[in-house]
Amino acid sequence: DDDDDDDDTAKVPGFGGRKRQPSASGVGQGDGPPRAAGAAGQPGQEKGTPPAVVANQQFVPVTDDFYEPVKEFYGLKEGTPREQLFARTAAAKSVMFITKPVKEIMDADTGSKLKIVHSGVQAFERNSKNRSVCEYRIHHEGMQTIVPHLSDGRRKVLLTGSDFCAAIKHALKSNQHQIDARQFSAPLQARLSSMEQGCFVALLDTAADRLSDKLMLTMWKNTAASCHSLVGKTDLEGLKSKLVGQGLWVEVELKEEFMKEKIRKPKRE
Repeated sequence: DDDDDDDDTAKVPGFGGRKRQPSASGVGQGDGPPRAAGAAGQPGQEKGTPPAVVANQQFVPVTDDFYEPVKEFYGLKEGTPREQLFARTAAAKSVMFITKPVKEIMDADTGSKLKIVHSGVQAFERNSKNRSVCEYRIHHEGMQTIVPHLSDGRRKVLLTGSDFCAAIKHALKSNQHQIDARQFSAPLQARLSSMEQGCFVALLDTAADRLSDKLMLTMWKNTAASCHSLVGKTDLEGLKSKLVGQGLWVEVELKEEFMKEKIRKPKRE
């Protein structure tokens, strides 16, 4: 039914807004064949290939169904620029954060002539498995745009130099970036134990005043005994290089007994 295909907004909860048609560039006009650029984010897409653009996809602002649970879980502050969060209703897998100038261009398009393929950085991504009360995790690509709006004491955790380096070293050495929490200091173990399962941001506790100068990781709290990194190996190695270059790298000794021991998964009730 052609009418049903034209109305994706009604099928995928959490998003609403004007319909946008794909174009040959990120933001532009024209009837040429679409060529998307940017990070992949569509289901079934091979790694390293540009996202496919399908008919009737939309690039629309998020609504309360998405924003309110995310705001509650991460403790987003009042004044968070929600109006700069957009997504495609065809998949609703990735939520992008766009800049104010791009938002102004989109708002000025009263005739709906803009044809948008891709814009912004990936701020949130839907969890592959429903393992948290919050359906979306913070994406490493766009965490610098989200972290300034996170309340202290919720999903933002300060790590000492030793704990931060231990997290990177263990993630690089262990399978699937899983980190046994017993590798960390007692205060961090207690902090992790008190947290709900789900995504959090780990920041290196330094004297840096500007957030852009701070080093951080997106991580996932599993059980009280484990967590894992949501950052790829290449980015982890890049973080290590920055720490070494800035004289902040701490050569921690990992506890081998916790590297070899398989962490038990909690039984489902």
